[in-house]
Amino acid sequence: MRIMIVGNGFTRLGPANRHYVNRHTANFLTDLARHGHVITLAQPFVHDTSEAGLNDGVLPKGQISSLQLAKNRPLPMLRGLVALVRADFVYLFFPGSWSRLFGRLCQMFGKRFGVYLRGAQFSDTDADAQLLRRAAFVCTVAGMETRAGVQQSWTIPIAPMLDLSAEDQLSRDFRAGGDRPLRILFTGRLEVEKGIPELIEAMRILHRQGFHFEAQLVGGGPLYKGLAETLAGPDAPPVRLTGLIDQKVTLMSLYEWADVFVLPTHHEGFPRVLYEAMIKSCVILTTFVGGIPSLMKDGRNCIRLDVKDPQGIVEAILRLSRDRAQMQAMSDAARLTVLDVLATRPSHFDAFQEALHEES
Repeated sequence: MRIMIVGNGFTRLGPANRHYVNRHTANFLTDLARHGHVITLAQPFVHDTSEAGLNDGVLPKGQISSLQLAKNRPLPMLRGLVALVRADFVYLFFPGSWSRLFGRLCQMFGKRFGVYLRGAQFSDTDADAQLLRRAAFVCTVAGMETRAGVQQSWTIPIAPMLDLSAEDQLSRDFRAGGDRPLRILFTGRLEVEKGIPELIEAMRILHRQGFHFEAQLVGGGPLYKGLAETLAGPDAPPVRLTGLIDQKVTLMSLYEWADVFVLPTHHEGFPRVLYEAMIKSCVILTTFVGGIPSLMKDGRNCIRLDVKDPQGIVEAILRLSRDRAQMQAMSDAARLTVLDVLATRPSHFDAFQEALHEES
């Protein structure tokens, strides 16, 4: 079958004109190609030979066609239209401006299409809701689908596309270690929309109050340089910036180091960092945006934070530090949550193959 995938990420052009995409996307596409499908991936190109985090999956030449999408450039758009017309099925990674556009084109041309719903940054407009409802099927890792009325369509909960398994799990004993500083971790892009200003303000408040802690922020982003300068000051809170870490062993060791994982994000789908924190039995503090409430339950496997509320972060951390039994209970519940997801949900590839077969 000829399948066109419209991505909502980017294709990175690396050395020798090799095409790199998100490593999990690359594995998914390669598996489809190995099972006899003719795959075309369409998404914007980025000319960048530097390291790009998870965008290190190589598209095998001769097995997967990589098509550039570019605004205000007629030739790439024409090629995209030709690929859509020739495709037997179109699969949209949603949301995204290109997936919206090609979703509407599918509806105009009567082309069969499915949706991989992997983020919550879509509107409640009739256009978005109609696109999702008209999909032949919707694969999703979280509970965002009900927001746009997709419950009327065929939705398939799938396991997250992660380098995680039950072998990665770590159980904790929070009854020990009460005399050392509380260890706080954030992993993700250092930007305003991830709640970094609120997190840093909370660290400042805790530091001024004399609370004994140490924190690490993992990731790069637009706020990195300014934070590095600020945190180098004599009165700065004990927060260390590690920069981007894309080696699994190193990253997992930081989750094992941490007691508490804080994600004060403003919007999300269901972030992979929560799965990583859960499987390492971190105590999780997170906002309940996007698909996060589909798995995270306040007081059971996490503590809910309000968006843009640094004082709420402070109060939650202080409350936790005085209740090791609660830390233990939420830590255990979080680990069991992600283990259940990994054990009971099909992989993206298996779910897509079965759904495509049933739809055909």
